[in-house]
Amino acid sequence: MSRRRCLTIVTASLMCAVIALSGLSLRTAFAQQSEKIFDNGNIYAVKNRPTRTTVLVFDTQTRITQIKTYHWNNGRGAPAGTIALQSSSGETFGPWRTVGLPGQGGVPSAYWVALPDVSLPAGEYTVIDSGPSTWAHNAATSGSGMVEVEGFPE
Repeated sequence: MSRRRCLTIVTASLMCAVIALSGLSLRTAFAQQSEKIFDNGNIYAVKNRPTRTTVLVFDTQTRITQIKTYHWNNGRGAPAGTIALQSSSGETFGPWRTVGLPGQGGVPSAYWVALPDVSLPAGEYTVIDSGPSTWAHNAATSGSGMVEVEGFPE
């Protein structure tokens, strides 16, 4: 089996596990094709506890299907917590429970993945992670916590 096919199978299996643990149905989770709409992650060394807020800006109404934060925590990972989004007007969406997935080198629960399936109006949103002391950041993120968001404009 080719490496690419093997990676595809592993990725699909992990997503099915996340979906099952979050209580969503496969039909709901895959009803729309999501794409990466924000990603400030990178391969450089990280530190814990972001020094700046992580802000997302959506120019149009957007459905968020997945939010993933990174908790390297000096190679120890961290028990999965919650992720929420707070609008610039103060309205909070979430928090959503996450499932911890392994990171580089098999670090347990380095990635926290939430599947919110929420529609947000255009605007600016701050990412609220329940584990700021283990949330990763570095100079390439300008001190913001590492996050990847998938979704699509509505």
